Amino acid sequence: MNENELLLFKEYVGDWIKKENEIKEYQNKIKVLQDAKKKLLSPKIIDFMNKNKIEELNTDSSGKISLSKTKTRSGITKKKIKEKLYEELDPVKAEKIFKELYDSRTTTETTILKRT
Repeated sequence: MNENELLLFKEYVGDWIKKENEIKEYQNKIKVLQDAKKKLLSPKIIDFMNKNKIEELNTDSSGKISLSKTKTRSGITKKKIKEKLYEELDPVKAEKIFKELYDSRTTTETTILKRT
């Protein structure tokens, strides 16, 4: 490797680091914007749309904003529960209890905004 190649390599590394830092700055700015959108604006828009029974909103230039419901279950890992049940019980009973636990998890429904 000659000196020119080494200098060029160092330049590439320096540029890469600059780009990486720039990306991190933009990601931080994006996070601030997303937090403001999610925590400040979305709840107000969702509330207004729900109160006025508006499911879809046509915007002049940005397409549609529609209410969309998502369902999420409480966090649980099959593997962990199975391990613990099998440690304490016989396999048949453990499997029965595991199935009952897993099938009886609570489901929550959340309203979100979706831009299309």
